[in-house]
Amino acid sequence: MLKSIKKVVAGVVLSGVLMMPMFGSVVIPFGTNDVYAEGENSGSNSRGIQISPASAKINLNPGETYEGKFTITNKGANEYTFKIYASPYAVVGENYTPQFEGNESSPRAQIARWISFGQDTYVLQPEEVADVTYKIVVPSDAAGGGQYAAIFASADVDENTTSTIQSIGRVGLVVYANVSGDINENGEVIANNISPIIFDKPISASATIKNTGNSDFVARQTLVVKSAFGGKTVFSQTRGFEILPETTRLVNMEWSDSPALGLFKVTQVVDADFIDKQDETLGQWTKTVLVMPVFLFVIIIIIVVILLMMIVLKVASSISRRRA
Repeated sequence: MLKSIKKVVAGVVLSGVLMMPMFGSVVIPFGTNDVYAEGENSGSNSRGIQISPASAKINLNPGETYEGKFTITNKGANEYTFKIYASPYAVVGENYTPQFEGNESSPRAQIARWISFGQDTYVLQPEEVADVTYKIVVPSDAAGGGQYAAIFASADVDENTTSTIQSIGRVGLVVYANVSGDINENGEVIANNISPIIFDKPISASATIKNTGNSDFVARQTLVVKSAFGGKTVFSQTRGFEILPETTRLVNMEWSDSPALGLFKVTQVVDADFIDKQDETLGQWTKTVLVMPVFLFVIIIIIVVILLMMIVLKVASSISRRRA
């Protein structure tokens, strides 16, 4: 019986070794995505529309007039008429789903009412670029804190056109404005996660960040992965995320090329850039992480079970001999 069990163990281990090549070998920017696009393509180029810059982050004072500009480019193959307009901007849920309708009464989206354009319609030939100017007239009684809007460029193809594209869609840049006055900047990490055991997935970390103030700030998430033995850094990356006031945002980061097998020390750091205080650390966490394929985990469990069976059988055999 013991010889049979040993053969089974050897077979399981050999199968695992032969299967390893199938699962690969063991290998030991900061910025925000502020362009909103609707159409066939995501990003700043949606069905022929390109807008630049990606976003505008500005400081305003009550009673002042701010002047800004951006460019739109017709990247399509036909002449199009573009309409320019401003819309309230808000986000919904921890995944920050953008919302542009139904926020007209929001105290943090009143800036959409303050924006006007020198020209709100442009006719552009293919590859033609237009400089769009806009003004923000801030009311003298404007409350201090964040104000948010999206400036859109949209176009529709005439139904009689010979173009195969029936809708150009729209793209927009997000305006992050901060009105001086009674400013309260505060944020905290209310949840974080680094999985200690990972099966067939890249090493990752997540954090849920809550803005309890009245002004937006940039939160930076840093993921650092070091080998468990020797402490050599094998991966490090930092990304920035805008956190709007009175919202909670879930941020994630992963090492997409992490190995299928290994033991690592994984550290996640979250800090914030406030107006009056830069690089404010909101939290830091470190865990030892084991990465392995599921099949290897199953093999280990099988081997452990078989070894336990062998021990039980050996003890039972010894007791039986003593009684004999």
